[in-house]
Amino acid sequence: YPARTVLIFEGDSDVDGRGGPDDIVFTHPGGDGTEGCNIGFIDGHTEFVISEKVKDLLWFPDQQ
Repeated sequence: YPARTVLIFEGDSDVDGRGGPDDIVFTHPGGDGTEGCNIGFIDGHTEFVISEKVKDLLWFPDQQ
């Protein structure tokens, strides 16, 4: 799978627990007003992804 495939993130989960980009809880780190989320990726790395870039990630294994 590509490195930008999401494995785990903080969010508001639906009933089945799968979640997705619409369930992300965005935060404002450092008080600068930038919205984003800490995300863990399938290759083992984590990063803070700004809200505008969340749509560019892979959320489902069959998504390319």
